Amino acid sequence: MPDSELVSLRSVSKQFVDGNEVHTVLRDCELVMATGSSIALMGASGSGKSTLMNIIAGFEPLNSGDLILDGQETSQWRDSDWSEFRIHTLGVVFQQFNLLTPLNVRQNIAFPLSLAQKQWNGWCDYLVDTLGLSGLLDRHVAALSGGQQQRVAIARALASEPKLLLADEQRVIWMSNRQRGDAAFGRYYPAR
Repeated sequence: MPDSELVSLRSVSKQFVDGNEVHTVLRDCELVMATGSSIALMGASGSGKSTLMNIIAGFEPLNSGDLILDGQETSQWRDSDWSEFRIHTLGVVFQQFNLLTPLNVRQNIAFPLSLAQKQWNGWCDYLVDTLGLSGLLDRHVAALSGGQQQRVAIARALASEPKLLLADEQRVIWMSNRQRGDAAFGRYYPAR
């Protein structure tokens, strides 16, 4: 059951400047995500979904408004504050996966664990098994199919058991899971 606000955006606006043109992507956006909730952002390509996710993750600054994460106002956060949030609270499945190509599957999944000074554990084994990655752990990610890379990206995002998971292009994740016979993305991240 949702209980506290994990993400709160208040009157958030974002513009991009292209030469002499200003493109408003978000205007007075309001959003509240409670702990334990699931939200799907839907809209046409270019409507600001990825921009909104990038703002929440701290990859993109907002032009105006307030972003509160896990009860903390972020306007005065430094890079170190954002790093702490990303390491200990956030998991991201990027639209392009952003896997670390010099590394193998196991090393990619373990990367956020090393940042959080955690070790590979039973949860990681569960993710690897559930996502069908057991036979691929020693393979380099560049040698994987797109679907395999996507599953590695999901495992990496969930490895440190983040409070907040942001998955860009949720529809693509949903489709790959349906092809594997699973009911929904949530199957990979059960309530614990």
